[in-house]
Amino acid sequence: QGKGNFPPYKFLVPDGWIQKAVSVADPSGPETDTRFTNPEEGDLLVSLPPVFTFVDDEEIVDTVTIDEIADPMKMLSVFAPQALGIGIEEDGDDVIDYKVVEKDGLKYYNYEVRPHSLVSATVYKGHVYVLAVKASISQWGRAKKKLKAIADSFEIVKS
Repeated sequence: QGKGNFPPYKFLVPDGWIQKAVSVADPSGPETDTRFTNPEEGDLLVSLPPVFTFVDDEEIVDTVTIDEIADPMKMLSVFAPQALGIGIEEDGDDVIDYKVVEKDGLKYYNYEVRPHSLVSATVYKGHVYVLAVKASISQWGRAKKKLKAIADSFEIVKS
């Protein structure tokens, strides 16, 4: 996946998940790159917000890392309205858990957000990548492990 000049990314797509059409007029914003859904398990989207949302110094845009842009709570508060459809305060009250993980030398911010959302975000070669998985209470009860596996599998394919 990955549109335009974005380096590609990958994530687990379990059986039964269906890709949905995405357009510039997508309700979650023009940054939405892909969507998947499973009526029994939840919804997923990948958003590619511009790095200029976070950094205005053109000299460092291509080399900036996620931890240089913002701390985990600030980062989440900026992209949550589009990726999750809800606002998140920087105080972290809506965040159940978050961790910083490293995959192939790249840092990812991973979050579990109230009521039932998982998010993985990173920055690579001047691009922000956000994967968000959302579920209703009944979907969460049925598919929590699968949803966590999806979020944990999100990774940039380095070239």
